[in-house]
Amino acid sequence: MKTLIIAILAISLYVAISELSAKRKAESLCNSFSIGDKADNLLEIAINAGARKSGIYLEKNGSSQTIYAAFTGYYPGSDFICGIKTKNGIVIAQGLCTRTS
Repeated sequence: MKTLIIAILAISLYVAISELSAKRKAESLCNSFSIGDKADNLLEIAINAGARKSGIYLEKNGSSQTIYAAFTGYYPGSDFICGIKTKNGIVIAQGLCTRTS
């Protein structure tokens, strides 16, 4: 019985740490940019920050574009996403959102 409780606590701790790690990575990426910064090499920066390669996508809307970089927590579908909006190569907005399926 004691072993079962320890196993459940260990798994719970692992899940919590995985979720917090993904959230911190997404926050760190978003916070590394300020409005007015140059938006060079955003894809490479996101990959180097630990974003999933398959979780990075670009949305174009006229002259502006937004890059979304997903960092997965414990299970697939538990994503923390940093969105960075640019126009003419300059960061005009950034923020963090989550998606849990």
